[in-house]
Amino acid sequence: MEFISEETEVVWVAAGKTYPIKEELKSLGFRWNQVNKVWYQMRGFTKEQCDFLMTTINDPLWQGVCIRRFEREDNIWRETTYPDSPGPPIPLKDH
Repeated sequence: MEFISEETEVVWVAAGKTYPIKEELKSLGFRWNQVNKVWYQMRGFTKEQCDFLMTTINDPLWQGVCIRRFEREDNIWRETTYPDSPGPPIPLKDH
């Protein structure tokens, strides 16, 4: 099952200290966004990928990394992550 809404576009964003885990992010389908300086993924995650994220998120290499979920409605990106997610909010630019 994937986390993609049919009504709106959804993007997952990984920000923070991502350089040490860039290969893992690539294997999860993330791509680098030079404008926002974040990794993003728009396809959603399989159950196996979710399990991988849940087991590795506590790995010391992942300290300082935050993963956020955004939805685009009326051409405005809105963060839909739970309020207690670690890390500061991530502002996104379209270009």
